[in-house]
Amino acid sequence: MIDNSNTWPINRSELVGRYRMPDRNRNMLLIGGAVMFVGNIALFLLIGGMLKTTGADSTIPLWFLSVVSVPVVILAISLAIWWQIKSRWEAEAPRIWEADGCICPWCKVDVRSEPCEAHGVEFSHRDLLVAHYASPMLDNQAAALKRLAEAVPKPPPRTRLSAGFLGWFKRQAETIRDHDADPATKKRATINVFLTWYALLASIVTIVILVVPDGMQYIFASGFSGWLLLVMPLFFIFNPISIGPAKCKACGQQCHEKGQEICSECGADLRKPGAVTRKEWNTRKVVKAIPALLVIYVLPFMMGFIVKQLPVPARQAIWGTIGPPSGYFFNLDLNTMTPVQIEEEANLLLHLARPEGPGIAYGFDRGLIEQALGLGLLPESYREDAARATVTATIELEETGGDRQIVVVPRIDESLLGNDGPRLAFGGVSIDGGPWSPGASWALVHQDLDEFWRTQSTVLAPLPEDQLEFRVPVDLDPGPHEIRARCWIVVDGPFWNRLELTFDADGNPQFPAQATDYDLPISATVEVP
Repeated sequence: MIDNSNTWPINRSELVGRYRMPDRNRNMLLIGGAVMFVGNIALFLLIGGMLKTTGADSTIPLWFLSVVSVPVVILAISLAIWWQIKSRWEAEAPRIWEADGCICPWCKVDVRSEPCEAHGVEFSHRDLLVAHYASPMLDNQAAALKRLAEAVPKPPPRTRLSAGFLGWFKRQAETIRDHDADPATKKRATINVFLTWYALLASIVTIVILVVPDGMQYIFASGFSGWLLLVMPLFFIFNPISIGPAKCKACGQQCHEKGQEICSECGADLRKPGAVTRKEWNTRKVVKAIPALLVIYVLPFMMGFIVKQLPVPARQAIWGTIGPPSGYFFNLDLNTMTPVQIEEEANLLLHLARPEGPGIAYGFDRGLIEQALGLGLLPESYREDAARATVTATIELEETGGDRQIVVVPRIDESLLGNDGPRLAFGGVSIDGGPWSPGASWALVHQDLDEFWRTQSTVLAPLPEDQLEFRVPVDLDPGPHEIRARCWIVVDGPFWNRLELTFDADGNPQFPAQATDYDLPISATVEVP
């Protein structure tokens, strides 16, 4: 075995053991992964139980499961990649040491006798190569790669990228951790890291919001992963691991000689891969980071207070995108608000309740418009707006065993008008401008479609399953067809009083005199193969 200790800034054990993970770190990762996995399962069960007790749909959305599972998936993939890289490196590192570092980092060609044709690496680059291979242990990897990429005639494009912008970011982080850097330089590097990182993060969030449907819910559901991204710059600034002199990893005794083979303190074999380390745990930096971590951790819980201080347009824009906190509308005091303020809040409520909106999590936040209408603080037009925000329907064509049906599928959300929940009445369909089919004698309310009300409530007798949609058998020729459906939104007293519909000779519904009805025309084009 060749001894290159005098020409390398590190010893062979450090080089070969570059990817060796201390037992403590490995155990922490495994325990952390297990806790995260079990914690996610517990979180799913807890949320499902809470939803069930409130009467809401207890099925946890797939997008939520996917996003919350991201940390576990990332951890598993990272460990698999780390193991592959570690195995490959431990097979390659002894060859690099034997060649005194004269191995091309990209094509692994020995350049002691002749240059690497692909990249132009040659023996004259030996010092830069040694510095590059030793840099991970000395915490100057980005700077060493930049010097090597600038000296080599034909570095790979990915290396140019790594040594460019990405390398610049990492070099700033290395400058922050450099004990020998002057305070002004470290402060400038700190500002660069913060500005660059949060500008990049803001760009990603903006793209997600603008491009991904309901993108904001994914951002907020990222939970712990999103929080880690938020605090990542702190790891660069308050990194508790610093680089010091070489020491025995087993007992921490400093190695007095570079080529020392046996630890004078514990007798460990320092020739084994990873037996020597230069990393030191800096408790003082950890203590300094705690206040910053606490502030960032508390910020989400103070979001309601922070947003409340913003001007009305900004506040409405934020809550209109992500949804306000629980109790936001419930806690509004209409007696202290101006008519303009009441209308602004009512418009926000309608915006949230729309089909593509963030939604309203709790029923007690839905009573603002009903209360304001009762006090005469809102125009009567808001009653119709509230009804239309929660009742819609779509047209579908179904085919089963050669039989086709036009299906009007209702979507009726929880009422914004209290117990006077709007109903959906159906008056038939027309195909390509033809006559109307008969309507339905029953009307649907939100409680008819809600699983909790159907299975647990004794207030409203559940309708048969075949009456939860409006179906019309049809015989259609191949090709496109224009389908129209006559529907009405009907507000007629408490939802538990069933509305029985009758139709006149022309197919028009006969609504009760006290009922308020709004036309809800629906149309769609279907293609029959």
